[in-house]
Amino acid sequence: MPPMATKRRPAATKPVPAKKKGGGAVVAVGAVAGVGGLIWWLLSRRRASAGPPTPPPADPVVNVGDDQAVTLDATSNAAITITFSVVADNPVNLVWTRTSGPAPVNFSPLGPNQERAAFQTPGTYLIRLTATDTTDGRAKGFDEMVVTVNEFLLAAILVPGELKVDGFATYTLTRNLGDTISFVWPVTNVGNLQGAAFIQLTEGGAVVGTGAPFPIEPGLTVDVNFNPIVSLPTGVHILAARVMEGLGPDGIPLGSAQIITLTVVSVAVLAAVGLPTVAGQPAPSFVTVSRLTSPPVPVAWPCQNSGGGTGQARLRAAIAPPAIGFPVNGSLVPIPGFSTLTLLLNLPTSGLIGDGRGYTVTLTMQDSSNVILGTFQFILSRA
Repeated sequence: MPPMATKRRPAATKPVPAKKKGGGAVVAVGAVAGVGGLIWWLLSRRRASAGPPTPPPADPVVNVGDDQAVTLDATSNAAITITFSVVADNPVNLVWTRTSGPAPVNFSPLGPNQERAAFQTPGTYLIRLTATDTTDGRAKGFDEMVVTVNEFLLAAILVPGELKVDGFATYTLTRNLGDTISFVWPVTNVGNLQGAAFIQLTEGGAVVGTGAPFPIEPGLTVDVNFNPIVSLPTGVHILAARVMEGLGPDGIPLGSAQIITLTVVSVAVLAAVGLPTVAGQPAPSFVTVSRLTSPPVPVAWPCQNSGGGTGQARLRAAIAPPAIGFPVNGSLVPIPGFSTLTLLLNLPTSGLIGDGRGYTVTLTMQDSSNVILGTFQFILSRA
């Protein structure tokens, strides 16, 4: 508030001696003058005791170090570690902010006097650390840092080695339909920044398969792997294998493409499924037929083709001791790729001796090359 205006008091402030006549009036004037002097004295004392206002503490001195530059890695992330110092008379509150830049910055403490700043977008950023005195908010200080976040451009420092296919440096291949092919391509990072590389296969300009990026630290060599299931039809395919940098589809090929000639063939993979059903009974130990009617004994046994090509299979039955009508060979049945069919066979019983004698029947499932896919035995009698 503005200082109060005071007038200098007359030197003669004491009461004038009273005259014998009219002295009462003189005494009254003196009393009034004495009260005014007391009020003036009290106000002067009050102003003198308040003194000048208390100054704020000294502003904290903040130092965040020199400007920095960082490059985005293969996952479009980049981070720096900031070591800072704050000199202050009292405890302070610290606040990190992005003063300018193309995208938000994620700040997180790493420990005493260390902060992590993470970026996901290339560009130039100005970040600030502000320290505010906790006892007096008027005392504060700040320091700023320029951070340059570069794009992920590491083609000049990633050097590919020799591609291996299924462990061999041979690029004329013959594989069955649905086979897994292993590609391994060593890549060396001869620069000072982290990189990443992946393998991509194309045929006639169309992408056949793309592997996952492998991070590569400076000075290291990493075997970049790709194990695709080649979902190509049968026939001859001319594939171009490339080692790429970064993440697709923005990866840049490193070196020249390796041309691979791949012949996909269709192969059947046949196997018996479970056990057969004989005369309507699942996997029986004994089967008895009528002596009078001599009916044939039906056999059913599923065959599975887990390969891509069409195969052929049949059932065959031999008997001991030998009997008329045996062995019995069923017809070859085509079984398409990735399917299951039930093979059928009728066993004759008219040639069996009808005295209740038991015959051991050996039932087999065979492919077109007579490779046995399954075997089952039971006793057959004619009573």
